[in-house]
Amino acid sequence: MRKSASQRIPDGPIAICYVLLLWGSAPFVPSVWAFLERHLSWSSDCPYLLGSLLFVLCFRGLPKRSFRILGFFLILGIFLLSMSCLKRPVERIHFIEYGALIFFLFRFFRHRVKGPWSYGLSFAGSFLVGVADELFQGLLPNRVFDPRDIWVNAWAGGLGVIFLTLFFTPTALSP
Repeated sequence: MRKSASQRIPDGPIAICYVLLLWGSAPFVPSVWAFLERHLSWSSDCPYLLGSLLFVLCFRGLPKRSFRILGFFLILGIFLLSMSCLKRPVERIHFIEYGALIFFLFRFFRHRVKGPWSYGLSFAGSFLVGVADELFQGLLPNRVFDPRDIWVNAWAGGLGVIFLTLFFTPTALSP
């Protein structure tokens, strides 16, 4: 049974919590990743598996029209090719994180901005969060500022916007 609008959690706090989770996890990522690499021989494949699982979950909710199925698999191919170009597994995690961030920002902006501006604002918000994330990492003793990560985050956000543009309208997050 669907919850009524008054029973749902507002999109703004969800987006803010996700951003805070991204920033709050920054000091712990090297330790977590080192643990995974020591205990799981397939840790470098984890991002591929996670990303593919997210795509499959998205696919389940989409209408099965031939042009959308083709578009879906095209974006999935670009996603997997992009992931294979990233050398470090941590960059692949960034790619997934910022692709997901676009979704949360779009949910927030779609009710506040008319028309397709919600896509652009979602991308701009994702880009700014990515820049702030890298600046924050530059301040941490166990992390470094890496301009390349900003571009990885931006590419993931751009791919996320393409996905949203093909499958979701700006006024309602439904296919």
